Amino acid sequence: MEHKADIMKHSFFLLTVGITAVLPIASMIGWLNSRLFLASMHDAYIPMAPLTAICFVLLVIALLIVQFKPLSSSWVYLISTVIGLFLADVLLSKTGISFLDFEQKMVANPDMFGEVPVGRMSPITLFLFFLNISAVVFINSGDEKRKQISGWLITVAATITMVLLVGYLYNSPLLYGQTIIPVAFSTSLSFLFSSIALFYVLGTGYFPLNLFFGTATHVRLLRVFLPLTAFIFLTAGAVEMFLRENYAVNEALVLSISTLVSVIVIAFVTLYKAQNINREIEKTEAEKNRLISIIGASSDFVGIFNKNGHSEYLNHQLKRISPADNEINFNSFFSEKDSERLKNEALPAAKVKGEWKGEAELCTATGQKIPVSLLIIYTNGKNGNSDWFSIIARDISELINANREMEQFAYTVSHDLKEPLRMVSNFMELLEKNYGSKLDEKAKKYIHFARDGSLRMTKMITDLLEYSRVVRTDGERTDVDLNAVLNDVKILYSARIEEKKATITSSELPTVSGIEVSLKMLFQNLISNAMKYQKEANYPEISISAEELPGFWKICIRDNGIGIDPDYFHTIFNLFSRLHTKDEYSGTGMGLALCRKVAEQHGGKIWVESKVGSGSSFYFTLAKE
Repeated sequence: MEHKADIMKHSFFLLTVGITAVLPIASMIGWLNSRLFLASMHDAYIPMAPLTAICFVLLVIALLIVQFKPLSSSWVYLISTVIGLFLADVLLSKTGISFLDFEQKMVANPDMFGEVPVGRMSPITLFLFFLNISAVVFINSGDEKRKQISGWLITVAATITMVLLVGYLYNSPLLYGQTIIPVAFSTSLSFLFSSIALFYVLGTGYFPLNLFFGTATHVRLLRVFLPLTAFIFLTAGAVEMFLRENYAVNEALVLSISTLVSVIVIAFVTLYKAQNINREIEKTEAEKNRLISIIGASSDFVGIFNKNGHSEYLNHQLKRISPADNEINFNSFFSEKDSERLKNEALPAAKVKGEWKGEAELCTATGQKIPVSLLIIYTNGKNGNSDWFSIIARDISELINANREMEQFAYTVSHDLKEPLRMVSNFMELLEKNYGSKLDEKAKKYIHFARDGSLRMTKMITDLLEYSRVVRTDGERTDVDLNAVLNDVKILYSARIEEKKATITSSELPTVSGIEVSLKMLFQNLISNAMKYQKEANYPEISISAEELPGFWKICIRDNGIGIDPDYFHTIFNLFSRLHTKDEYSGTGMGLALCRKVAEQHGGKIWVESKVGSGSSFYFTLAKE
């Protein structure tokens, strides 16, 4: 359907530029064959000037380039320059200055049409070409401000063109330039269709078409009443002129009747549109009240705030914990630390992306803190309305408690499982030592499988304990120099770095407030992975850099390894998530889950950017405070 709609739009555009081109081409043929009716379309009308026809053809070419090869500025500027040269020559000739004299060379001895020479461009035509070609250049530039200006230029050109055509419709030569050089009827028609083509190229997002496209009430009314008013005005004038020329009628009576009919038609149309709009308003109000009742009964905390943070709406739950102040704003519900973080991080992100998700703590009027999962939705105001944002906060206290219990359970179970596994491994070793000579190869193979399985299980449990330890760690935060952390990791892995012939470089890293042992684990796991996941015979190259953000430090650890498929960017941070078999690369799949926990523990997050075969870049943020 969309493809069909695009074809129809392109067909409409080609039709308008086609008509714009056909009329001047017919005029040029008429001049070449001395058949000027092709240039005038009626014996009573002045023919289109040859130079006018050439300018129209050039204008059509420029329109086609802008539509189908946008930003081909060199060709558009060249065509604009040529047309500008023609217009300058005509303007100078009218002031008595001889320049290139194109018109004189094309029509050396012009006939007279009344008191004006035939084959000369009207000053009105010159001005319309200036408006049209300026609009083409501005649209082609791609600059938003210039495109806005082009909308006004096209509107002025279209308005003048309508005045010219009304002059021909009502047989009023004064309207199409009788006192100077009249604008040909064919020229007026060509300008009409060139204006339509220019509006199409400009698009509905700019003046004046943005007044006619959309669902706003004023747009819908304008779509109806402007064409209706123009139709009534033109029809009444045409009928009045017809009656005046063919019948002896009382002009005051005709004027009164036409006015009365116009009022009745407009009244009926107004009543019809008012009823439709009223029905839609009632429907919208009903939906709004229904939505408010649902939100009001929700157990979530829901609020709407203007762009300055002042409350516009609070549901029952949010009102229940709000302070008694008359001036309730966004900051009233959060601690100073959270307010600053949300102001610097969440709101700017929501304004750009439309929404932001994260966690925070709501502060009640009694000082209680409620941990919540927070969604902020930013809405841009339209039709003169200010921007606003909504918050939806869900109490996650029970979830946090359940997670803590689960983490405690995991820690306990993991710790208790290590002893039985150690016994299995030891007994398998004794079995092989004492009875190895009496066992066949199949039995020895089974013993190997049992020992290997118990060792891998022990490793997984050790990693799980490490993970639980990080989760449970709520140690004292100190100022941690990440440069020192990196040096400690280099010393720890010095033998491996030498074995792999790895290169580790870094820029100056910041000092952050955090738990040193956890941050060390974070760097250890990421650097270890960067050395592990490499192509055979490839020397690891690892670079570490830092970037300061509002309220955060963003750290990047980049490698030249095997890379990661984008489909797995999120799953790799889950517990026991592995992308490779143990035969390809060793490990339990706990390392990145641990990294995520450490980042979250320090008020940040972790993510990866990578392409298979092109290395990976792991980013994580750490809160400054």
